[in-house]
Amino acid sequence: MDDYARGCVIYYLDGSVFSAGRIRKKIDKIDEQIHNTREDIMLLKTTQDALRKVEVLLKKMRFLAQMAADKGRTTDRNMLDREFQRLKKEIDAVIVSAGYKGANLLDGSFGDINGIITALSDAIP
Repeated sequence: MDDYARGCVIYYLDGSVFSAGRIRKKIDKIDEQIHNTREDIMLLKTTQDALRKVEVLLKKMRFLAQMAADKGRTTDRNMLDREFQRLKKEIDAVIVSAGYKGANLLDGSFGDINGIITALSDAIP
């Protein structure tokens, strides 16, 4: 019986032998790793986008706080405070909506990165 009848066998110069079945398993494992890496990249991009939105809002809030500190009139401060509170609510909305595959990324419910990884690995088929 030749190699083709038993399945494709590859002989390497160092004497090791790999069958087509073993190579197929390695390819499948690499395909799974590529899929998981793509999922991780999407998770990071989603998180990064949400954090950028929060960063912009925080910069606006800092500017309003500086203006309020410079202004002496109460009416200006009240107007600035209303805008500050509106931006605060907008940040809360970003935090609540920043999710990936059913997991909320920015609300602190996971405690640390290990909690996020565990929750997402359970959610990904």
